[in-house]
Amino acid sequence: MGGLVLYGINYAPETTGIAPYTTALAEHWAESHRVSVVTGFPHYPAWRTSANDRRMWAHETRNGARVLRRRHYVPSRQSALRRAAYEASFLASGALARCERPDAVVGVVPSLSGGVLARLAAARWHVPYGLIIQDLMAPAAAQSGISGGGHAARVTAVIERWALRRAQSVAIVSEA
Repeated sequence: MGGLVLYGINYAPETTGIAPYTTALAEHWAESHRVSVVTGFPHYPAWRTSANDRRMWAHETRNGARVLRRRHYVPSRQSALRRAAYEASFLASGALARCERPDAVVGVVPSLSGGVLARLAAARWHVPYGLIIQDLMAPAAAQSGISGGGHAARVTAVIERWALRRAQSVAIVSEA
């Protein structure tokens, strides 16, 4: 039984956005593979974590998948700078998660850090990686209307291309 590591900031018990898809995928893979998921603490769509939960990390098993939760910054209001801090904090905390060496790595975008973590982990373990794209962050930043969104879009596009360039496989989740 081979192993997979999946990086994505959103996961169950979140019920909206990419979380249900990421959760279902990890749990499906866990039926036949060893699966570790590196994710954040639940925070979406409220953009806040539980005030009672001050842990920096937590480990649990959900339907066969080993879930490694890592604390990261969650902005209550959106701006380009706050979103960058959100991404950077998950990137840093996710990079510290310790998983068994997998046979492959998968990153989930959004968030941007899920794609970056997948590429970095695949390079560290010398294994292939793939990306699952629901939304590209660069166009979202450009269209957001938030202050600094245009500059953030240009920087984000460079990082997205870097993460996508070496992926062995890219899946796009879209009705279109």
